[in-house]
Amino acid sequence: MRPWLIGLLLLATAGCVPLYLAYPTVDHVAAVDLTESPEEVHAFRVDVLDQTNCIDVEEHDRYTLSPLSLKGKNRVPGQTQVALDSAWIWHCIALCFEGQTKHRVLVRLYRRGYHTITLSSAEPGKPLVWQPAHSAREQEQAIDDLLATWQTDRTLQLYQKGEITGSDCFRRLAPGSTSASHRAALAFAIEEYQALCDRVGKEEEALKEKIAWLRDRRDD
Repeated sequence: MRPWLIGLLLLATAGCVPLYLAYPTVDHVAAVDLTESPEEVHAFRVDVLDQTNCIDVEEHDRYTLSPLSLKGKNRVPGQTQVALDSAWIWHCIALCFEGQTKHRVLVRLYRRGYHTITLSSAEPGKPLVWQPAHSAREQEQAIDDLLATWQTDRTLQLYQKGEITGSDCFRRLAPGSTSASHRAALAFAIEEYQALCDRVGKEEEALKEKIAWLRDRRDD
């Protein structure tokens, strides 16, 4: 059991009363140099709200994207997030409920024709290695990875990554009304999916479903 939960549990044993804990956190993704074709790279900050609750309590993860301006730059600026994380426990003698809300920041780098790169505080100094996305499916996966929210979605984690299809892979995206920058990021992804459809000469059902879902989310 987590250390902070032990303390809360000891306090909660006095009665069936929910207890809450909040604490400040800082997450930082270091700046990185673009040494290869920087004019082709699109960078996005991703603010993640990750809820981890017991199985009886629904989770509401939320991912918000913001394009980062790289015009005339060969470097992606570092990104910092200062937040207030929280945890709760409700001990009712025979039953015990618990949950935690965490915040983190990511940077995702998209380059058409290559796999998307994700940078996080967990891998400082991670080298940029652009892996070509040769097939149409690989290029679709690169756009999926730009938007992906399944990594913190425990329901979808029951499946392997390759088995997550359609808009399920990014169903935790915030609505477009969250901010103008997030709406712009969704519009960019829609354009990339549509451009892929044009290149392959047809619209497969999975692509059409993703485009329709994203348009609805953008206008939400």
